[in-house]
Amino acid sequence: MRVLPALGIVVLWAPLALASPTANEFERCHRGAALRLQHCLSESGAGDGGVCWPQAQAYHEDCRKAVVQEHQRPDAARVEAMREAARRRQAAPGAGSGP
Repeated sequence: MRVLPALGIVVLWAPLALASPTANEFERCHRGAALRLQHCLSESGAGDGGVCWPQAQAYHEDCRKAVVQEHQRPDAARVEAMREAARRRQAAPGAGSGP
């Protein structure tokens, strides 16, 4: 009988758990920013490399935003528009026939 309440808790909280990225998902952002910084500094040679850090920071911020966006639920209007577009494609003459 304990399985039913536990299952109910999992079902109720699962969408919330899926809605936030974990720390390891940001590792690709850290690695990518570090590689960009390293590459830029090596390209600048003896120069000051002053543009390198802002470029790496911008990449890191954009990457973090993309990771967070991957976990956002699509809004209802967009989902419905995608469904409607799929219905129209299926209803179009010649839909479903291969090349």
